[in-house]
Amino acid sequence: MSDSPTLSPAESADAAPAPEAPAVEQVHDPVETDLSPKAMRRLVTAALAAVLGILALGTYFTHRSSHRTDRRIVCFGDSLTSCGGWGGRFSDFLALDLPDCEVINKGIGGDTIGGGRWRLRQDVLSLKPRVAVIALGANDFIQASRPLDLIREDLEFILARCRDSKIQVVFASVFGPHLNVAGKEVPKVHPPNTLARATPELGYAIQKMEQELCAKYGALYLPNMQYDLNRPEHWTDANHPSAAGNKLVAARLLPLVQEALEKSLKERPAEE
Repeated sequence: MSDSPTLSPAESADAAPAPEAPAVEQVHDPVETDLSPKAMRRLVTAALAAVLGILALGTYFTHRSSHRTDRRIVCFGDSLTSCGGWGGRFSDFLALDLPDCEVINKGIGGDTIGGGRWRLRQDVLSLKPRVAVIALGANDFIQASRPLDLIREDLEFILARCRDSKIQVVFASVFGPHLNVAGKEVPKVHPPNTLARATPELGYAIQKMEQELCAKYGALYLPNMQYDLNRPEHWTDANHPSAAGNKLVAARLLPLVQEALEKSLKERPAEE
């Protein structure tokens, strides 16, 4: 009798070597590596067409970019220019209405006519726009911290420099008449501010000054860019239009901007 242990059927199966898998013969499809002359001509023609298409597309966008740059518009103002959120500023709506123009927003919250004079060279003159939409003066009224003759001096400086640089100006005021909630045109009311410095007389004096200087320097004057903002959804607060309000502001500005642009193109024909 053998002393070898007896294996169970399961143990015998585990101990048995696994049968080798049958070798699988790999079959490779023949690949043609040589192109016929006809196929080569087609390939070269397709590549040439692609290159020409890319060059044409680049030329189109280069021309379009230079075309828009030659029709540059700068919107220069305070928070009434910068408010509305990205895509909701009045400059954004002007850009949609004027796709052949480059519209640049240079609005800074809290700015005044004096502040505009200080940054005029950097934010307007250096950009060489055809048109500048200037919306300054609201904070000069609200702050009421400077004499009117100094405010006038600053505005005259801005308008004179724009004229000398052959920049057409659209001056957008907020002091003119507007539509009330019933849709009736009424005079703008200038209530005193909380510091009791901004009197109604100051508001009317600023408006008169704007009109006089715009007439003197040939600037187009919009008495109230907020003329028809008479519903709650047109405002984010008591002083700043919403995107919906700015869409109306842009619509009111558009005819004057187009007029200024046409005048500029007559004086300085566009570069071809």
